[in-house]
Amino acid sequence: WGQVDVIYLSFLLMSLIAVLDGHPTRSVLALSFGLAFKLQAAFFVPALVLLFLERRWSLWRFLWLPVGYLTLSLPAIFAGRPVVNTLTVYLRQVGSQGSLEQNAASIYQWLPSPNPQLQARAGMFFAAAVCGFFIAAIRGLAKQKFDRRTQFAVALLMSALPPFLLPNMHERYAYCSDVLAMLTPFVIPSLTLPGALLVFASLASYGPFLRHDWLPLPYAAAIAAVGIFLVSRWIARTTGMVVSDSTESPR
Repeated sequence: WGQVDVIYLSFLLMSLIAVLDGHPTRSVLALSFGLAFKLQAAFFVPALVLLFLERRWSLWRFLWLPVGYLTLSLPAIFAGRPVVNTLTVYLRQVGSQGSLEQNAASIYQWLPSPNPQLQARAGMFFAAAVCGFFIAAIRGLAKQKFDRRTQFAVALLMSALPPFLLPNMHERYAYCSDVLAMLTPFVIPSLTLPGALLVFASLASYGPFLRHDWLPLPYAAAIAAVGIFLVSRWIARTTGMVVSDSTESPR
């Protein structure tokens, strides 16, 4: 079947550009239209929340989120699709479950799954808690104001965490962080290696469609974990959360 990932990602990039240019409402509206195309656009929400908090923008602006979905739902409603059915599509998607890992390079490649339904529900809370911890830690411990490169690195980190931590993730759900990782060498050259690791881990997750002995998915998850750690360390050093071993500032 066809996918429209590039469409929702285009709106997420618009959202990031709006943040970098200092337009919070425009950023939320771009995200809302991305959400109207694919639920996976929600993986960008933690990044946006952290960037909003750092810029001291009101989180009440996120009340604009339903605008895009409601606007793009109107043609289907006018064509005769029931209103409730149209507005609850994503609720039914969240409720559907399958394998905990679904070929994604996630932590569930390392874990047994004796009770997938219970683990899936617990995993959603776990992922939310870890993302919340990262937001609180970076916001609370950062001693330096985020420049544009740091904002980009935060967007990369916080968009890579949800598909790595959540259950029931397909391999394509890391699309947003993949694209940001591919842009990383042009924005933050010193993060070229972790960006390449994230992209390679995602590429490896497609291995089962190519050949079964391409690369065991637990190894792909480990590679993604290293990439996430290196980006986290760069952010910690750049924002003054920890003292860098080198006197030279990250480039």
